[in-house]
Amino acid sequence: MKKCHGFRLISWLIKPKTKLFRQYQAILGLIYTIFGKGRNFAAFFVCANIVLHNCSFAKTKLFRQNQAILGPIYTILGKGRNFKYFLFTQIMHCIIAILHKLTYHLAIMRRLDWDDLRFFLSVASNGTLSAAARDLTVNTTTVLRRIASLEDALSARLFDRTRSGYHLTQQGLVLQELLLPVDQRLSSLQRDFQAAHAGAKGRVKVSAPETITGTVLAAGMCEFADKYPDIELNLLGEISQLQGISVQNPVLRDVDLAIRTARPTQGDMLVRKLGDLAFGLYAHQDRAASFNDGVEITSPEKLADEPLIGFDEDAMPTGPVWFLSRVEKSMKLVTRAAGDRARLQMVKENMGFSALPCIMADAEPELQKVAGPEMVGSFELWLLARRDLAQFPHVRKVMDFIISQVRSLRPLLSGNKGS
Repeated sequence: MKKCHGFRLISWLIKPKTKLFRQYQAILGLIYTIFGKGRNFAAFFVCANIVLHNCSFAKTKLFRQNQAILGPIYTILGKGRNFKYFLFTQIMHCIIAILHKLTYHLAIMRRLDWDDLRFFLSVASNGTLSAAARDLTVNTTTVLRRIASLEDALSARLFDRTRSGYHLTQQGLVLQELLLPVDQRLSSLQRDFQAAHAGAKGRVKVSAPETITGTVLAAGMCEFADKYPDIELNLLGEISQLQGISVQNPVLRDVDLAIRTARPTQGDMLVRKLGDLAFGLYAHQDRAASFNDGVEITSPEKLADEPLIGFDEDAMPTGPVWFLSRVEKSMKLVTRAAGDRARLQMVKENMGFSALPCIMADAEPELQKVAGPEMVGSFELWLLARRDLAQFPHVRKVMDFIISQVRSLRPLLSGNKGS
C-alpha cells in the first residue's frame, strides 16, 4: 500500500509521458531498490523529491558524473548499516547541483546588457535588420549580435527569421508589451521636458490615414502655420499595425497625436470621436452611364459580374471593407489595393468599381457615385493623444486645429456635397 502511494506521489510531481520522466524512471527505480524494502520509505521520498525538483540539472555533465559515483557509494556504504550516511551523501550532491544551477543563472543575468533592449525594439518595429541598423546608425552585424546576445541572456527565442524579415514570437510579443511604455517615456523625455517650459511652441507629430492628411489636414496647414509660426506640425502616415501593435491597442511611440478609423479599447490615452468618414461605390462616368441607367443602385445584387477593385485582404472587416467582402463573391475581382489614392486612380482609368471616401471621390469630375454611404458604410474617426502630452500648450493647439478642420468639412466627410 505504501509503495502504491509512493508512486502516486511521483506521478503527481512529474507527468509520466514527458521525456524528463523517462530519464528519471531508472534513477527512481534504483533509489527505491535501495530504500524501499519496507523500512526506509521516508528516505526514499526525500531522495525522490530532491531528484525531481532538480530535473533540469539531469542533462548536465556534472549530474552524469555524480550518477556514475552513486553505484560504488552504495556498494560500499549501503549494506544495511550506513543508510543515513548514504542519504547524507545524496543530499550533498543535490545541494551542489542546486548551487551550480543558481550560479549559472546569476551569470546569465549579469550578462544582460540593457542597451540590447533598444536594439530589440528597433528590430520589432522595423521588421528587418537593415532597417533597424539605419534607425540606430550601426551596421547589420552589430544588430544581429545584439539580438543574439539578448536571446542568450533571456534564454528565449524572440524572433522568427523568415524571408520577409523578423517577426516576433510569443515570447517576443510579451517582452515588447513590457518595454514599449518604458521606451515611450524615455524616447520623449528630452522633448517633453523642453515642451513643458516652452509654451505654445515646439514640434508636434500627427499620424493619420492618407485621406485625412491629404484632404482634411493639409487644407488648413497654411492658415495654421501663419497663426502659430513657432509650432512645427508634421503630418505622418499611419503607424504600422504589424508586430503586435493593433488598432485596438495602439502605442503612440513615435508620434504625439494620431487619427484612427477604429476606437481603441486599450492604452492610457485621451480619446475623442471626430466624426465619420463616409464611403461610396464609384465608377468612371463612362461605365456608370451604361450601368443601371446612370442612377444609384438600391441593391448590391445589381453588381453581379461587374469588375471590382477591392481592399487589401488584411484590412479590418468593418464598414466599406465588410461591404466589398460581401459583394466581391458575385463580382469579378480585378485587383486589390490598400491605399485610397491607388484605388481612386484605377477607377479613373476605368478598371472597375471600388469603394472610395466620398470627400475624395466627389471632387473628381470623371467619377460617378453608384451607391451611397447608406449601403457601402463609413469609418469612424478617432483622435488619440498621449495623456501626458495633451496638457502642453503646443499639443493642445494642434488638437484644436484638427477638431476644427474636421468640423468644417463634416458635410463633405459624410458624403453630402450639397450641404
